[in-house]
Amino acid sequence: MENMYLKDIMISLIQSIDLVNYLLKNHHKRVAVIAYYIGKSMELSDEQMKRLVVAASLHDIGALYIKERDELIQLDTTYAAEHAIRGKMLLQNLDFFVPVSDIILHHHRHWKNGQGEYFEQKKVPLESFVLHLADRIEILYDPNEYYFNQIDYIINEILNRKGTIFQPDAVDAFIKIKKNEGFWLSLSDFNFENLLREVIHSDHKIEADLMILERITIVFSNIVDYRSQFTATHSTGVGEVAYALARYYGLPIEVCKKLRLAGYLHDIGKIGVPTELIDKPSHLTGNEMEIMKSHAYYTNIILRNIEGMEDICNWASMHHEKRDGSGYPFHKNRNEFSAEVDILIISDIFTALSETRPYREDYSSEEILELLKRETIDISEEVLRVFFREYNKLEMTRINAQKNYMTAFNEKMQSVDTLLKNKEITNFN
Repeated sequence: MENMYLKDIMISLIQSIDLVNYLLKNHHKRVAVIAYYIGKSMELSDEQMKRLVVAASLHDIGALYIKERDELIQLDTTYAAEHAIRGKMLLQNLDFFVPVSDIILHHHRHWKNGQGEYFEQKKVPLESFVLHLADRIEILYDPNEYYFNQIDYIINEILNRKGTIFQPDAVDAFIKIKKNEGFWLSLSDFNFENLLREVIHSDHKIEADLMILERITIVFSNIVDYRSQFTATHSTGVGEVAYALARYYGLPIEVCKKLRLAGYLHDIGKIGVPTELIDKPSHLTGNEMEIMKSHAYYTNIILRNIEGMEDICNWASMHHEKRDGSGYPFHKNRNEFSAEVDILIISDIFTALSETRPYREDYSSEEILELLKRETIDISEEVLRVFFREYNKLEMTRINAQKNYMTAFNEKMQSVDTLLKNKEITNFN
């Protein structure tokens, strides 16, 4: 398989984060620029700069709920621990992000006149304190106002918190660049890709074997699945059913594995759909349904720039398309369908019917089978025939996959709860 660029993965992750809350649109990108300038002013090493910019680019990846993101736009937020812990847990599953996961864990830690320098007798990464400062500067900055009208206000707010909240050396480094017009202008006219290219070597590629791809897809799918109890196991169910059905259908093993990943990722675009709609205890209105339908489009937007995942992106973003062009979001025609797309479509329908939703209970195995035989499912007869032939096996595959995932999901949530009970980690101030 082809190699993937770390830069491409980061851009896609940032796009998915930005979809959660329009109030923080481009927040990560501006924080990365601010952190970069402060880090340069502090004369950090190249390795520190890379960790800092990567961490800044992803620091709120654990803020999965709109309420969390709304709280984080407050300058002196006290609602920071849970998303920082969750962010660390999401990223530590990827080896190439492990070095920045601790930076993200501590990115709201207060300096407290030096007392915040250590956590559990270990030194907190310096990059965490730089990131915290950069994050709060961005919250103070108004992109709709001329920068020179804001400098004094921002400087005063930061100096008032020097030593207590912000690490003094980082603040001093920021003061050194306060008159740098290039710094302020870059906040409204930045090229994020150029910044990543500078701190991440252009030859920094990740070997895109299927094991690495699976780890990446788990991070992506967790971002959306963790937002609602009604979606917590859905992507896993779709992925495992699609893999099994593809094997029964006779597709090559590598294609089957990629279909599993497409199943994991097919609903990643729901990160752009308000949780209130996903959890609504009644059927959606017409306008609400239009918002919900946008998720397939956003799935394509998030995944399309990752080199090496072209097939996965195409299959995942077509799971609501129909051969007559009446599907969404791209109204594909029958010539653009394949066995892989058909397999993903029926896997999604089958898994969804098996699950409880806010507005209905789950259907029994017998009810689903009867319902699917009555309905006209817009996929090829060959795929449908194999699906019905192997129905009982696919049902067991789904049950076992979702049961195992829910066990792992609950363990992760318990880990978050355990960390939240640790007063040392939650007592940022």
